[in-house]
This record gives sequence, structure tokens and C-alpha cells, in this order.
Amino acid sequence: MMNGRTRSSVMTVAALYMGYMAYSLFQGRNDPDTTMPPAVAVLFAVLFALAAIGLVVYSVRLWKARDDNKENEQQEESDQMK
Repeated sequence: MMNGRTRSSVMTVAALYMGYMAYSLFQGRNDPDTTMPPAVAVLFAVLFALAAIGLVVYSVRLWKARDDNKENEQQEESDQMK
């Protein structure tokens, strides 16, 4: 099972890939060789970009929550030793 840091890193990589996909869709919207209408390409580019932003926000929150939990555990251990 993945720990918080690994999960957060994998989500960040996935978000980067989704951002790349959004960029690619947006750049290819006027490509004459594609059968996808430009409006659909822009719609999916926006959806991929929003999903990428959501994954980044979630992974940052996950990362911070893990760090906060470590700090709380260290504080509790030091309080118990006193």
C-alpha cells in the first residue's frame, strides 16, 4: 500500500500528464487532419485542465495533512516523555 507521500507524488505526476493532454488538445483544435470539432477539443481541454488542477490541490492537501500528522505525533511523544 502506498503511503501519503508516494500517493501524493503519483497524483502530481498524473496531474502533469492531464495538463499535458489539455495542452495538446487545445493546440490541436484547428488541426485540419482531425475529425474532432474545435469546440469539443476546447471543452475537453478545459475538463482535463480542471481535473489536473483538482489533482494538484488534492495532492498538496494530502501532503500537508501527512506532515501535520507527523508533527502532532512528535509533539505527543515529547509530551509523554515529560
